[in-house]
Amino acid sequence: MQKMFEEKGLGGLVSSWAGSGQNLPISTDQLQSVLHCDVLNQAAAKFGVDPSQLTSMMTELLPHAVGKLGSSGQAAAAAQ
Repeated sequence: MQKMFEEKGLGGLVSSWAGSGQNLPISTDQLQSVLHCDVLNQAAAKFGVDPSQLTSMMTELLPHAVGKLGSSGQAAAAAQ
């Protein structure tokens, strides 16, 4: 995931989320620049929400979710 953000010049955001310091915010425009419209539309349809509503929710939840995983991804490995 970090590679997708780095390609758009947003790698520092993900690094801030994975670290122990303050999470930098991400705007809906920044998130939409990383995720393809098709992906957002498919996910929104799956959850029964408008794509713009999903993007807005993701800007709030994504930094916290990545932070819970930590920079080593231990939570993801433990969940498998």
